[in-house]
Amino acid sequence: MKTTLSLAALTVAALLTACDQGPANDSRSAEQGGGAMEQEEQQVTLKGEVLYRERIALPPDVTVRVVLEDVSLADAAARVIAEQTLEPETQVPIPFELTYMRGDVNPDMGMGYAVRAEIRDQQGNLLWTTTERHTVEVGESNDQPVTVIVHRVPGDEAPREDPENMEGVEGAGLSPAAQKVREQGAQFWAAGNEPGWSLAIFPQVKLELVTDYGETTVAAPDPGPREEGGKTLYQTSNEDTDLTVEIEQSLCQDDMSGKEYPYTVVVRYGDTTLNGCGQEL
Repeated sequence: MKTTLSLAALTVAALLTACDQGPANDSRSAEQGGGAMEQEEQQVTLKGEVLYRERIALPPDVTVRVVLEDVSLADAAARVIAEQTLEPETQVPIPFELTYMRGDVNPDMGMGYAVRAEIRDQQGNLLWTTTERHTVEVGESNDQPVTVIVHRVPGDEAPREDPENMEGVEGAGLSPAAQKVREQGAQFWAAGNEPGWSLAIFPQVKLELVTDYGETTVAAPDPGPREEGGKTLYQTSNEDTDLTVEIEQSLCQDDMSGKEYPYTVVVRYGDTTLNGCGQEL
């Protein structure tokens, strides 16, 4: 009988202890739940820039739309997480910021997220767009901006490149000098005659002009392109001279070889003016 009473007493004591601890456990659970909710409601910012490779200035009054999407399901439409529409007042690269709630993404479950972008003119015509997936990390604000590359969409208003004359666009058929600077990162090449000269544009790095059949080299920082009167202009300088490059989208024929190029180029440095043709590399 004593043993029976003792076990009963212990059982009662245990139940009382559990009752005493109940509110504390509930409080801790509530705190944990509240912390999870606060985390889900936290704003996260994805910073980046939209860039294209063509050495062409943006037309006036364009709009740039950047979208963060959930691309986890290959057989379903992507779900939009955040988007931003911009009316840039400067040339590329165009900075953007996409803000979303932490609870809108779930990177720990193997979900995939990507950013796409497009540039349209004031009539709504698509000029540039992403053609490949730009996968991004989500869930935390990024310290290093992501770069989203867009590619030009062929259209009736854009100059068409003749495949027979513009094989060099993909690197084939370029002169040895053009091929060399392309491998070094140049994305535009121009050249002329009498005297022989060439110009290479290394985006966000430098403009390099070689004149007098290779005897003289003028290098200056790339200031970025700007549009003026339907032409793309670069105006820069170094310690010795000013350098101006004017690029127009008009058919140009080399006056020695007869080869045709999509751009007419005028280069001015010091008191010298050079005329020639150009192409994207």
